[in-house]
Amino acid sequence: MSPAIRLSGMRRRTLLRSLGAAGLGAALAGCLSGGSPGAGNTTAPPDPNTDSPTPTDRHTDTRPADERTTGDGTTSPSGEDGTSTPGQTDDSSWDPATQKPFEIVEVGSRDAVSFPDNNRPHEVGVLNELDRKREIHVSIALGAGTEELDLSRTFTFPAGGWVLFRLNVPSRYDITFRASGTTLGSVTIGRKWFDCNGSRSRFGLTAERVTDYEERTTLMACPDPEVADTDLAVTDRGCASKAASGATVSFGDEAVTVDGSIVTGTPCRELSIEEATYDGDRDRLTVAVEASPSDGVCQQCIGAIDYEASIAFEHDFPTTVVVEHHSRDRKTTVATATRGENA
Repeated sequence: MSPAIRLSGMRRRTLLRSLGAAGLGAALAGCLSGGSPGAGNTTAPPDPNTDSPTPTDRHTDTRPADERTTGDGTTSPSGEDGTSTPGQTDDSSWDPATQKPFEIVEVGSRDAVSFPDNNRPHEVGVLNELDRKREIHVSIALGAGTEELDLSRTFTFPAGGWVLFRLNVPSRYDITFRASGTTLGSVTIGRKWFDCNGSRSRFGLTAERVTDYEERTTLMACPDPEVADTDLAVTDRGCASKAASGATVSFGDEAVTVDGSIVTGTPCRELSIEEATYDGDRDRLTVAVEASPSDGVCQQCIGAIDYEASIAFEHDFPTTVVVEHHSRDRKTTVATATRGENA
């Protein structure tokens, strides 16, 4: 087993909808309440005397112009996996803390979330801005282009009423709103909203489009992922049927696993993890697997050695994992994976 590699320091996760100076002074008084299991389950509205406080601060929208849209009900990607929003408004008068939602909808389960303290739910408040009751269909899908919906349901919104959707599983979500046979618009909740902070997005539904009421978040500094331990085991070795190396990456409960095959000068080379380094600026882990000469007599052929490497983490996973093979005096990148490919 290779020695543990530990990194020190804390960093504040970048928020695409970052708070301005005024917002920093009005940090949220508390985090949002956590979700309970069950996709599409509903619960009664929270009791303000017993439930944890919700964000009530207001702040200046500091998003660059290219992260907004022209108000035509369409979205434009942010490029950094923040929240893409529809038509922007300067009216931030809707404060969910002054009115209970008529329904709370749990989307997904918290049971299988890795590092739950550092991957808290994101809440989405949706307001009926009309002064009459109406039916609104809400579709929520994991990631762009994902056909399987986490939720597809029609709600009867009272006049001026709102519903709270609690997104329990960290991912990218595409949400579409329809009413009276017309698509009002779509919004995207990015993976980076799921960190150690409580956070909420707010959207209003007019007769024709979706209105963006900005996002709110607490301002805790979240701990960086830290490499806690590494391990590598050879699972098979022999003569290579083809001169190709490769690897696949998977994210477990608290460890990243790399299953790979490396082409070597002979099948008797020794494998080790030469490097397992986390880069906080890029939120990236680089895993370098090295093949080194071994003693003794070996079959003379180009070798192929299969292996499984495990890199255990504390606090959280990196967003990106890069796998390199160092063999025969060459360094080759054989895999790049993103936590939640659709996130």
